[in-house]
Amino acid sequence: MTLLFALAGCTFTPGTEGFTTLDSAALTGGWEAEDPALPQILREDGTTITITSASLQPAWLSLQSISGAGSTFDPADPPEGYGLCHSGHCHRDDGALVDYVDIQAELAGGDLTFEDVVTWSGLEVDLLDPTEQDLGDPSPSPHLPIVALRQLEVGFPDDAPGLLIEGQLTGDTFEAPTPLVVELPVVEPWVGGMDLTVDRTQAPEVAVTIALALDETLFDGVPLAPDGESAEVVLDDPDDPAAQVLLENLLALEPDLDWTER
Repeated sequence: MTLLFALAGCTFTPGTEGFTTLDSAALTGGWEAEDPALPQILREDGTTITITSASLQPAWLSLQSISGAGSTFDPADPPEGYGLCHSGHCHRDDGALVDYVDIQAELAGGDLTFEDVVTWSGLEVDLLDPTEQDLGDPSPSPHLPIVALRQLEVGFPDDAPGLLIEGQLTGDTFEAPTPLVVELPVVEPWVGGMDLTVDRTQAPEVAVTIALALDETLFDGVPLAPDGESAEVVLDDPDDPAAQVLLENLLALEPDLDWTER
């Protein structure tokens, strides 16, 4: 669940340090299924995928703000065409409610760029074990400036698999239970939208929980067939059409962030 912290109409100066401290930060994995510890996926062709292990190995997690022209938007002084701003949106002159981030995109000409505010590095997430792991302090500091956080980015290494899955395929398509192996680099960052604002209204300490979870849609439309004479179905080449569909499905999901005042 993503929590909205409104600007409450106050003017702020981005970059002012120390308004809120990240008292704790936790990371958890998950697989949305009837049995999250041993997910089973029934495909339209009658094939059943049983997942026996699954993990993500991010190189970093970053909470990001919008950089450039879009970041200069001040809700206390709305741009032309907008009136009262509150609770994360502004009233447009035609009566529509428009999110802050959409106004920032408009001011930036529709092309937003993001910059890291805090980052955690060197991570591994077991998607079949919901146990929270302590992320520790982020870089450069757990002391957050006055800032509008708009994106959570999960980045992966260039030289190693970022998505690792093992499982078994059964069904009429396969003469016998067939091992499934996924060892894929994730070539694009995995991002989720945020609308969290750190300002003078914030509690002095906050706790963050980041959840990285997958579900059965990961394999939607992914052709699964044994590789030549191999008795396994292996997806380890990001240029393979089946792997490309799977990676697109991954990026269509969103990482989630929960932010709690202390």
